[in-house]
Amino acid sequence: MSITVDGVTYSLPDQINQIASLPPGPFQLAIRTVKASPDKMWASLIEQQRGRLQSNSTPAPNARNGKWDEIKEVVHPFGAAHGANDSKEFGYWFNYFWVEAREAHDLNAAGQTQLCDAFFAVLESDGNKGFQPSPQFAAMDNTKKQNVLLKVMRIGFKRIQVGEAPPSLAARAVDAKTLFAVDIKDKGLLVRRLPLGFRGDNRDFSALAKSGFVTRSRSVQEKIHSDYGMDQEWHPFHLPIYRDSLFLRKGKSKDNCLHTVISVASSLEEMLPYPLLSDASLFKLANSDPASWGSSEIDYVQSHFMGLTIVREGGATGPIDKITTVKNVYVLDMSSGSAYDTAGFQQSLNVGNPFPERAVDRVLPEQIIGLLKVRKSYFYRRTSTPGVWTMFDVESLGFQFLTAETLIQSRFGALTPSQIRDVIAGGIRAANFNIRGEKEQYERAKLAASGPPKLKCSCGKEFTGTIGLNSHRKAQGCA
Repeated sequence: MSITVDGVTYSLPDQINQIASLPPGPFQLAIRTVKASPDKMWASLIEQQRGRLQSNSTPAPNARNGKWDEIKEVVHPFGAAHGANDSKEFGYWFNYFWVEAREAHDLNAAGQTQLCDAFFAVLESDGNKGFQPSPQFAAMDNTKKQNVLLKVMRIGFKRIQVGEAPPSLAARAVDAKTLFAVDIKDKGLLVRRLPLGFRGDNRDFSALAKSGFVTRSRSVQEKIHSDYGMDQEWHPFHLPIYRDSLFLRKGKSKDNCLHTVISVASSLEEMLPYPLLSDASLFKLANSDPASWGSSEIDYVQSHFMGLTIVREGGATGPIDKITTVKNVYVLDMSSGSAYDTAGFQQSLNVGNPFPERAVDRVLPEQIIGLLKVRKSYFYRRTSTPGVWTMFDVESLGFQFLTAETLIQSRFGALTPSQIRDVIAGGIRAANFNIRGEKEQYERAKLAASGPPKLKCSCGKEFTGTIGLNSHRKAQGCA
């Protein structure tokens, strides 16, 4: 028996009938469902079980089994000259999927063979320790290109099924309200839980009022969808089954996919430090001492996507004291929608200090109920090795409801608006409590740089330290 999926014909091994005759189990039940209704189930089954089916059959003749050592350290196979920096291009997407696949936590020998097969289907050596698009790639049609990307994506990403799609063996999203619960307390006692989420986004609410938060993959009618090449037939997210799914990255970050997921935090205090200036992938000067900065570094900081501001000590020409940024944090009603527990996924893989966020399919405009503006301040901590830019203060610049308080009361109860304000104030306090040690380090470093404070006598004369001031007062009779 054979069947064609995504333009590729698969031959089922003879063992398929044997599997179907075994006692019930997830895989056996899925096989029976396929046999009973192949049109509805087969695509999802192939996606989840392709590696297992291939292991029971003869390897493809073009499998490059001995090539993994040659390519396993290649981080970005397609270079800038071949689309690596252009989100509309195949090369950009091959690199995006490849980065995760080559370090997938469950990558095995069969997966390495599949990655070799995909890699050398589109790339060849450039004769200078690098790689370039191959002649086969130039001749590929869209279906073959898509199959290459699908092979890499399935190894590097975990798919989460959303909604009432045909049943599959993929993990499933759940009702969002089951994953969001902020404790409301009165005099230390738990009163209730509110399904609140928090998302940082520096767009004004006017840009969100029409559609809310929508993933790039689902923004089919928007320019951003085509800006990322998702309208192209070679793109995996051109297929509804993938476009409408959530994906988690299985490589180094083990985090939410950037294109199919809206990331929503379940804790205000723990999301406020992010994004981190200590993350060199986001801020290339993360470990750079500002004392050594020239005009190029200053220009980089001032034009950074985080909206950074350099604050100097003693005026425009003084030494750099700190960096600040103003951030929007939207407060969300997560009582509807679908979500998956990203933090739980990380915990299952023993990721240290998992971030309390969820993968959400979308957030509707009416779910955006409040806006908090905060100013975050960072100093360069030289006591670390190497030194690093570190947040030491979070200041509230104000909170406002974006949904009428009467509507919030009708949804959740009369006391809810004041309880949400308490949640915001408590989150700011808790965030600053968590970084109190960093603030002490900042103040000590600032004091050491400026020297002891100047003390002024009533006569106008200044002294360094109390000993000199007291001696002067005694000798001169000053008050």
